Amino acid sequence: MKKSKQKYYNLKSRYGVEKEFVDFIERKFTKCEICKVPFSQDSVKMCYDHCHETNRLRGLLCQDCNLGLGFFKDNTKLLDRAKKYLQKNDDMRNMCYTNTQDHNVANKE
Repeated sequence: MKKSKQKYYNLKSRYGVEKEFVDFIERKFTKCEICKVPFSQDSVKMCYDHCHETNRLRGLLCQDCNLGLGFFKDNTKLLDRAKKYLQKNDDMRNMCYTNTQDHNVANKE
């Protein structure tokens, strides 16, 4: 079976979608919906993101973003906590950077 026919067969058997829908969604989504990297780049693997509870397709993501959601078990509360964690650490890094700059300026005087 040719690679493109295999892709349509796999998507139909996994998610119940027809070839026309796959073609439509691939035309509509030309870049990852999270990081916005274009799928036209050779190094970017396009993934069909789906809800694990309903098995319905949600859209197209790059492999990194799709795996990231999977690691967080599609749990928005965990993702919010991860975002807060990163923001807290960004604030701490900025505070340390500012203190280092102040220290360097004070030592030059």
